[in-house]
Amino acid sequence: MTSPRLYLKMKTKSWQTSPPSRFYRLLGLILSYAFWVILVRLLTLTFITYFTISPTTRFQDISDAFSSNEVSLMGLASLFFVILSCKLNPLTSTKTKEVISQEKFEKNFIPGFIQGIFFAFGIILAFLFNGTYRYLGYFIQLNEAPLELANILMRMMALAMLAYCEEFLFHYKIQRDLSGVLPDFVAASVIAVIYCSIKMLQFDLGTMHLMTLFLVSVTLFYRTRNEGRFAKGAGFWSAILILFQPLLSLPIFGNHFSGILLIKYESTRDLDSSRSAIRFLTGGAGGPLSSFTFQLLLILDIARSILKKKNRKVR
Repeated sequence: MTSPRLYLKMKTKSWQTSPPSRFYRLLGLILSYAFWVILVRLLTLTFITYFTISPTTRFQDISDAFSSNEVSLMGLASLFFVILSCKLNPLTSTKTKEVISQEKFEKNFIPGFIQGIFFAFGIILAFLFNGTYRYLGYFIQLNEAPLELANILMRMMALAMLAYCEEFLFHYKIQRDLSGVLPDFVAASVIAVIYCSIKMLQFDLGTMHLMTLFLVSVTLFYRTRNEGRFAKGAGFWSAILILFQPLLSLPIFGNHFSGILLIKYESTRDLDSSRSAIRFLTGGAGGPLSSFTFQLLLILDIARSILKKKNRKVR
């Protein structure tokens, strides 16, 4: 005869793994993160407006002050959301060891980071060689070096936190629940749509940028599925973001920031209508995340990941 305690434990486990429970848990995670993003943005905008308002303050001044800190703000918001999820365990079923460990950092994040550096650096070199981008020199002045370096370091950490924490949420928590229910490509597409929806709440993005982020999410889905570790994909994506903006001063997520080196799009080419194809391939003033070249490389990476899994099945 089954004891009441064992029976209750079996029923609880069955309820936690049942499809309705999985769906509500997944929906709760998505909605709570979306609400968290909106709440952080509203609170920050309220504080900025309160401390900068004056008879001479213009709306554009408030908007510029908010935009200049938008990326760092979203990085901190994602970090605090994950920390809060861990602190609310067992209510949230998120454990600290699932998020970060020495093994995840050394064996997965760092190798993924190195891959991302080579991936992004190859794109920028190609754009420099064809004359689309131009190297303008160093941004940091010696008399302002400590302050500027601290600002750049904070931006790097914010981008790494944003990439890592959202990779944990989307391609570990959400992917884990959807992979066993939906086919891989359908699950990857659903997660990508959710990911792009969150990004629209965080930033003001154009169509090409959203298309790139959709492909980024699909790429990270297959990388996580093949490797079995989300941290490697997080390292890959964070390296791309860090190289593009804090190091090379290129725009990402619609935000412009002067990093260590100044590399800018050669806007004089826009005067030539025959260069529209070049703008389409390189992203123009929107940065490399708006470029078709970057999207094409992501599509090739997705195809490589799919073929890699098929080859494993054949063996």
